[in-house]
Amino acid sequence: MCKVSVIVPVYNGEQYINECMQSILSQTLADIEIICINDGSVDGTADILDTCAEKDSRVRVVHKGNSGYGHSVNIGFDLAKGQYVGVVEADDYIDKEMYLHLYEEAKIKDADFVKADFHMFYGDGTSRKFVFRPLFERESDKDMYNRVVNYEEDIRVLNNYVVTWAGIYKRDFIKQNHIYHNETPGAAYQDNGFWYQVMLHSKKALFINKPYYFVRRDNDSSSIYNPQKIFCTNDEYEFIRSFIRSQKRNVEILLQFQWGNLFRIHENDMMRISGEFHKMFAERFRNEFLTAIEKREFAADQLSQAEQIRLNLLLGNCDSYIEKYFSFGSHSLQRIEQANHIAIYGGKWNGKRVLSILRNHGYLDKLLGIVVSNLEGKDEVIDRIFLKEIQGIDYETDTLFILAAQEKHQDDMIRQLKERGYYKWIKTQDISL
Repeated sequence: MCKVSVIVPVYNGEQYINECMQSILSQTLADIEIICINDGSVDGTADILDTCAEKDSRVRVVHKGNSGYGHSVNIGFDLAKGQYVGVVEADDYIDKEMYLHLYEEAKIKDADFVKADFHMFYGDGTSRKFVFRPLFERESDKDMYNRVVNYEEDIRVLNNYVVTWAGIYKRDFIKQNHIYHNETPGAAYQDNGFWYQVMLHSKKALFINKPYYFVRRDNDSSSIYNPQKIFCTNDEYEFIRSFIRSQKRNVEILLQFQWGNLFRIHENDMMRISGEFHKMFAERFRNEFLTAIEKREFAADQLSQAEQIRLNLLLGNCDSYIEKYFSFGSHSLQRIEQANHIAIYGGKWNGKRVLSILRNHGYLDKLLGIVVSNLEGKDEVIDRIFLKEIQGIDYETDTLFILAAQEKHQDDMIRQLKERGYYKWIKTQDISL
């Protein structure tokens, strides 16, 4: 029995798999096995993996027909012999100390799993950029780190980032609790169901506030950028609700938590999918929440005030919801069409929403960038576009700015634009006009 089994599910990964494999083979924890599941790749992936296996006896390659991410990872877990099991996706890579440090922490604390912070990255070579992501974003949750916790003692445990690959999982814990990935086709959000099972079964969770995993966010083939994957989150969260309802404890609380998460996920789905599918998706989105309210599984008071306003509009009329939040009106379209250059002023939800509308209308070629008033010393990115501070831009003076922020912030934004010689803008509350 080795210390850690590393599962590498891959489909057509020849562009990135070498860097991924080298980062695993270079681990300072030598007592590992690497199980590569080739999910029917039709590029050069199979040859690269076979070469790795020929050079290092710790590598095992399984070639199979294409059946999707969930099935591939499940095969890896079934074959694993390690005390703990980790997953590295084929377009990512890991710090050479990752499995040594996580394994040592897991053994000291006898943890069911250990997860650590991570970096998102974009680009390659000297142009590669990184964005740090903590597992716990809120300052009020930072005490979740570096101690054994579970959600029944502190519900804030469930506020950690929904990712699988940033940690290692005790193999006996996985098997005893029959934890597995949902085996839907493709590679779309199956780690969400795995995350819920792990969090709800675990009595000894451990989170480390140091990043080891590097997740690529500029791969066009990634499921998070696929505008055709319309109902993948709907299907995955049906699987999650079925699991929650099968539990004997805290079902009501957990369903409420799940519905709150799903509302935010579905709004991100509205930004991800093609505009042609908005009506179809919004109708299912609406029906899901109407059913949840009718069954008393969801109460809107767990959402922010702005989210509640959007939900109420969705429940009342799908078309009105789409028109107000995910489309431009004729007047705005006319101004954008006439503009030579466009910039989005504002990040977070509104910035991402405006960017998605520009993409659906085919105006990204006019977009100079996304700016904010203050990055507070952190790198931030929306859909592969790094944000800039307003004081650091040098755009054309005829640039049309779309003010993607709440009305209470817009007077100050307009003041800053005028100070820099910009006099054209559309307010976010007016874009549907």
